[in-house]
Amino acid sequence: MPRKKFEFVIQNQGRGKMHQMKQEFYFQSKIRILQDTKKLFLMNNQIAYVSQWNRHLEVTLLNKLKFNSQTYLN
Repeated sequence: MPRKKFEFVIQNQGRGKMHQMKQEFYFQSKIRILQDTKKLFLMNNQIAYVSQWNRHLEVTLLNKLKFNSQTYLN
């Protein structure tokens, strides 16, 4: 089964400025965001660290789907 590629634009509101960085992740199954561990956790056991994490962070898929730390994506 081919791995799917997702490109994220990670926006972090901090100190009155909007910080933005792009991340690309490759995975086969579900992903979820664990806000308490400040990591983007890929369900196939790959872990990518997200810097400058706070409760205002929102991850937006480039296909306009949005999700937060409570949302799961197939």
